[in-house]
Amino acid sequence: MKIYRVCLHSTYSVVEHQYESHDGPRDHKVLTREKFSIANKILSLADIYSALMIDKPYRSSCDRALLSSNIQNQTPRWLEAEFIKNLIEIKKFENSQYVI
Repeated sequence: MKIYRVCLHSTYSVVEHQYESHDGPRDHKVLTREKFSIANKILSLADIYSALMIDKPYRSSCDRALLSSNIQNQTPRWLEAEFIKNLIEIKKFENSQYVI
């Protein structure tokens, strides 16, 4: 039972700050860049990716060919370029003929 509490606490702290911004708070809490964990950054990038790649009632999903430029333009400045580069490389690999 104790391990579940540790996992839930870790997950809660990541999700709690999912929509924080370094350009100004979207909520009552403000995290500095140094306190914004890697898990928070990955979750934020995943949120942006899914927002671009999933059909919405008011718009179609992003064309995969435009993913790279769209995600770079719509990603907050504080999110490291390395995260974006890795996501784009993963998606290129998944779409290649070498995927098993």
